[in-house]
Amino acid sequence: MSTFCRFDIMLEVTSPDAESYERKGKQLSLELRMRSEFIAHIEKAKKVTKKFSTASDAQEHITVLLNVYN
Repeated sequence: MSTFCRFDIMLEVTSPDAESYERKGKQLSLELRMRSEFIAHIEKAKKVTKKFSTASDAQEHITVLLNVYN
């Protein structure tokens, strides 16, 4: 004898707002004690990526830019 359970749940999962991401970034930089120069590189990479990339490519482009800065 087999028993099957079925759950029908609709759950909306949304991305955090921009302010939450910014707050988390600042918190991480403080926790990791990043140099201000590195934080400036992150800011510059963010601006360039925002201007020239799509959301789906953003992580890859920021990684490439940060590797160039180092």
